[in-house]
Amino acid sequence: MSEQRPESSGRDTSDEPSMEWLGALKSDADDPELQPVDPAVTQAFEAILEEEQPPGIPPAPAPAPGPVQGPPPAAEPEVLPPVPEALSTPPEALSGPPPQEFTRALAEERTTGPQPVRGTGPQPTYEPGFGSGPQPAYGTDPQAPFGTGPQPAVGTGQRPLPGLDTGALPVVPSGDPGTGQFTRAGSGPFPSGDSGPQPALPAPNQPPLYGTGPLPAIGSGTGPQPAIGGTGPQPAVESAPELEAPAFELGTDTVAIAAATPDRPQPYVELGMNDEEYRRVRSILGRRPTSAELAIYSVMWSEHCSYKSSKVHLRQFGDKAPQTDALLVGMGENAGVVDVGHGWAVTFKVESHNHPSYVEPHQGAATGVGGIVRDIMSMGARPVAVMDSLRFGPADAPDTHRVLPGVVAGIGGYGNSLGIPNIGGETVFDACYAQNPLVNALCVGVLKHEDIKRAVAPGPGNRVILFGALTGPDGIGGASVLASATFDEESQQKRPSVQVGDPFMEKLLIECCLELFREDLVVGIQDLGAAGVSCATTELAAAGTGGMHVELDLVPLRDATLRPEEILMSESQERMMAVVAPDKVDRFMEICGRWEIPATVIGAVTDTGRLVMTWRGDTIVDIPPGTAADEGPVYERPLAPPHDLGTLQSDTPGRLTRPSTGEELRRTVLWLASSPNLASKTWVTSQYDRYVLGNTVMAMPENSGVVRIDDESGLGVAISLDGNGRYTRLDPYAGAQLALSEAYRNVAATGARPLAVTNCLNFGSPEDPGVMWQFARAVEGLADACQYLGVPVTGGNVSFYNQTGTTPINPTPVIGVLGVHDDVRRRVNMALTSDGATIALLGETREEFGGSEWAHVVYGHLGGLPPLVDLAAERALASVLVTAARDGLITAAHDLSDGGLSQTLVEACLRGGLGARITLPGDPFVTLFSESVARAMVAVRPGAEARLAALCEQAGVPVTQLGITGGDSLQVSGTDQREIFNIPLAELREAHERMLPSYAD
Repeated sequence: MSEQRPESSGRDTSDEPSMEWLGALKSDADDPELQPVDPAVTQAFEAILEEEQPPGIPPAPAPAPGPVQGPPPAAEPEVLPPVPEALSTPPEALSGPPPQEFTRALAEERTTGPQPVRGTGPQPTYEPGFGSGPQPAYGTDPQAPFGTGPQPAVGTGQRPLPGLDTGALPVVPSGDPGTGQFTRAGSGPFPSGDSGPQPALPAPNQPPLYGTGPLPAIGSGTGPQPAIGGTGPQPAVESAPELEAPAFELGTDTVAIAAATPDRPQPYVELGMNDEEYRRVRSILGRRPTSAELAIYSVMWSEHCSYKSSKVHLRQFGDKAPQTDALLVGMGENAGVVDVGHGWAVTFKVESHNHPSYVEPHQGAATGVGGIVRDIMSMGARPVAVMDSLRFGPADAPDTHRVLPGVVAGIGGYGNSLGIPNIGGETVFDACYAQNPLVNALCVGVLKHEDIKRAVAPGPGNRVILFGALTGPDGIGGASVLASATFDEESQQKRPSVQVGDPFMEKLLIECCLELFREDLVVGIQDLGAAGVSCATTELAAAGTGGMHVELDLVPLRDATLRPEEILMSESQERMMAVVAPDKVDRFMEICGRWEIPATVIGAVTDTGRLVMTWRGDTIVDIPPGTAADEGPVYERPLAPPHDLGTLQSDTPGRLTRPSTGEELRRTVLWLASSPNLASKTWVTSQYDRYVLGNTVMAMPENSGVVRIDDESGLGVAISLDGNGRYTRLDPYAGAQLALSEAYRNVAATGARPLAVTNCLNFGSPEDPGVMWQFARAVEGLADACQYLGVPVTGGNVSFYNQTGTTPINPTPVIGVLGVHDDVRRRVNMALTSDGATIALLGETREEFGGSEWAHVVYGHLGGLPPLVDLAAERALASVLVTAARDGLITAAHDLSDGGLSQTLVEACLRGGLGARITLPGDPFVTLFSESVARAMVAVRPGAEARLAALCEQAGVPVTQLGITGGDSLQVSGTDQREIFNIPLAELREAHERMLPSYAD
């Protein structure tokens, strides 16, 4: 997740954001400025204040006679920053309207509907091309964004009077709730280019709106709602009483009221916005935003959704993208799509759910899986596999004991319930991740080229349908509050911002979406993840015809008390939004009904260039959608190397005492094999279903996960997910490249051709120049390496503010690489299974221990420089591995990375249950524990030794014969043929597999 709000000029923002903003958003309902000017109402309000006054504190003085003014503040009011003259609101309006003008504005609103005040002054320049979730698109031809500033309303148009039983209110049909069609009172078409903002009301000759799930009741919207966690229409849990219409309706902050009350304080700081961002919103709108509009801009301009601190660096992925015909959809969409042959395409992406997984480990991790799966679904694909990259504090830390089991249970419980195999990933322990775990989830989906879907809303008149789970209070403000802050002692108070998942609903949603896609019923689709309805509506509208009209009170709710702002910010899971042609709505609803998926038409596409939302007949949102979705603030934050980097790099591991005798080397091999990062992760992976769906070919602990796509041809894909925070801490440029090279090597080790890249970039606060320098260098390194290796970045995620207090995590770019198998029957695994096969080492070994697992495990040391990056050697090694697998020259292959040759031998022997007799060339310590890159160990098929040697010579890859397979122990000798040590496989297995099970117990 991402960000803590940027520092505001002249404000103390050191305190952690709290959930008090929810009360602030709700406070409009109690604001006497919005109540009728009636002495009885005034007296009632005074009585409430007196009742709520704490004992011993005198009540506030009564207001002077005359028109009702705002309530006396409980504390000194926050002074609104000065608004620049460029704002179009007249100066006299900024000082507040006279009481009689305010009364007249309310009266006019009741009869003619709100009309926003639009500005004519200069508008700020916004950078287009950025959405929430996926990394922004780059390298494409510039296009004019839709709606880049205030626009005059075209036409006048009268609207119905708002009231208890009129306006944009649904009429619940007789019979059981959730049975399909319903009608609504009122008349008038959905707005188009020749009308101003109006409620969406179908004319008598137009098809009615539909809903397959429970529908809000007349007035207060408290009709039957499905129970939480259900998968279809259910009886109501409870029915809330009707609210009095005047108090409820007049408590809504409408566009007209916003224009008439420019000085009303708003909780923009609590929502993560700084003064300048708030002023820009006012400039765009030509007035202050309504509470609903403020909610939209706050989440869409958050670090998590807008990439405002990272986009200036991320554009390198587009600028340096290698030429390739494989990329069908790149950055800017929910996920990238690549061509894998035979008419098949694969979409894959990785995203973070770090902060929620710390606050509430089970739900945080579970909904991380659900969110990435919906990203893949929204591209038109069937999800076929998931992976995860997990990082925790020290394995023996009390906080790790709390977080790890919950995260693993959440991932397994959600993914297993969906019926999607979990085929790989990594689990890492390091003190830098204490109280800030990293939970990065990847999903892979498969589809045909012609089935690709986009997040667009084209075609005026097309209906906007919200379908899936009902909207509740879970996850409100997650993107702008929880995902946009660092952790401190108050983190546990953020539990309300963590979403609650229902995997069974998501399973139904997957099958429902696939059937909708097969019948070509959808012209645009978007999942509801971070920022919820705010994100889906603004992004769909901005990427489509440019306008949309939404009746927010038609959104089906789990909690009928939710206010518009809360509905917009809710991040309730298992929800999708589709754009559907009017003549296909009936069939769309029929399919949703068969899968027991609640679905409701909540609006329509327009060509006005405006996103207009109404609530109970009043206009509460009227904005150019591109300004929220694509034109958020862009920050070029200060960069400077961390102050301790020089000291860190100069503290090389050369000063550490190395094992020299055979017994010391033997103990070191066992020590590393049993260490938390290198020990068997069976306790974790055994909780995941690896083989459901029947197409898993390889899964953890193999080099990569492999999935079959086409039964006839054997076409398949391999995916690996890797990162190394220690390497990146020592050298961010090289560290990002080393993460890429390891994932690239892992994919090639199975025999797959590396094809494309996704990434999740986990860093500390971007307001720290040292962190921002790390980020900029890592992105530059990754972009340069992808260009050299010819693998484009298809998309990904940036996760900032990963730190506790002022201490950031090690910068941790996690890189996913996808490769193609022309025939998965020729894949190669890591296990030594063939007795008497020759074991060979491909690549060059150097004395490289900076950031190594040996230094970390034995001494807790981090210093020096990471291994030398050699991209040319990586590419050459990959070509050898792919060709050798295709031609059947090798029976096993395992890359060398953390722990060096020692750990590679341990894992290969234990995986196949077969020992090895090894002769080490040169210094045994360096040969065993160096972490030089571009290396792999292979078992050669008998009789193929000469062909492999010729292949290596042609590619320029050094090859060294190490020994042969066989026996029941790992026997290691020196060049003089004297035995250095011998470890029985039983002893190796006990050391390798005891750590996590005993930890879990």
